[in-house]
Amino acid sequence: MGGLLPKPVTKKETEDGAGAKGCFSFGVSSMQGWRENMEDAHMAIPDFDPERELGLFGVFDGHGGSAVAKVAAATFPNMLSSQKSFSQGRYSEALYEAFLALDEFLDSPAGRAKEQELMKLLESGELDPEDLEEEDEEDEEEEPIEDDETSGSAWANGVGPDGMGCTAVVALLRGGSKPE
Repeated sequence: MGGLLPKPVTKKETEDGAGAKGCFSFGVSSMQGWRENMEDAHMAIPDFDPERELGLFGVFDGHGGSAVAKVAAATFPNMLSSQKSFSQGRYSEALYEAFLALDEFLDSPAGRAKEQELMKLLESGELDPEDLEEEDEEDEEEEPIEDDETSGSAWANGVGPDGMGCTAVVALLRGGSKPE
């Protein structure tokens, strides 16, 4: 994971779509580049909350492998919609809280297990990365892992979830008469 190829993979994968009401349209294009594997994931949900005319879009850049980016992209929408501040229409606060909840999940036993499971399936070819975009994640609350045998030096040296992470750019858009 994370190594460089002698020549970039320039094949592009493109996807587009629109919400049911046509409020939001999107286009996504990705290219693997110099990395041994694609380490990014995206989410494009034009009908995230149709009643409020909200669309949710994001790109997750995996560091050290694709699994954490895939888990983050699949998990984030449920984390956002489950925030009390989201249901109250305080969207900036909800986004902030959802990212904190996502960080806690990724550092939890359930999050680490999901990352490991995805890493194995992706590396073996048993799971196509495209299949993950449709998968719903359950919002599980677990205590973060404390220093124990699962967070030893092998993990910290980039072999597993401790050595992985991702950055993200996420946009929650509101359509209608007062777009935001």
